[in-house]
Amino acid sequence: MKPAFPILLIVAALPVLAGVARAEDSSPVGMLPSDRTSVTVAPTERNPFAKQELKEEAPAPGEEKESEESRIRRVLGKLAVVGRTKGPNGWKVLLGDLILEKNRTLPPVIEGQTQVLRVANIYDGSVELIWEDKSGSGEPRKMYIPIDLSPRVHTALAGRSTSITAPHGNAPDLPQDATPK
Repeated sequence: MKPAFPILLIVAALPVLAGVARAEDSSPVGMLPSDRTSVTVAPTERNPFAKQELKEEAPAPGEEKESEESRIRRVLGKLAVVGRTKGPNGWKVLLGDLILEKNRTLPPVIEGQTQVLRVANIYDGSVELIWEDKSGSGEPRKMYIPIDLSPRVHTALAGRSTSITAPHGNAPDLPQDATPK
């Protein structure tokens, strides 16, 4: 019983030692909510906790701001052709969520768009868009959007191999031209 006595003595002394440590830490740390004072921010001052509005930067001298046409080209260039079908009036193409059909005008693709685009023609490999010019002077500006509906793997998941095998390594009996219909 002698070896258990020192352990019992230490276990009995722990609450006393913890009470001494708590007595030293009884002073408040920091500030209580009732001790805080409110601060009002004048409308002319910057509030660091408010959501800041993005200000458009003025272009540097000699540097031009992006034109409406280039913004439209950039937005349409990012959209992918995701479908094509034959309708009563010819081909229809699904560009993002826009349905393109020959001689139809496109809805505005950017906020505050003033220029009007029209689908001039739909070819096998591209869609031809033209800017409608109200003055009618010169050749209209054109834009071509490629049509590529070939399947692509964007993310290949790890796991199964690409070969087809049955359980226990026995290959299934498949015809040579087993392609999905």
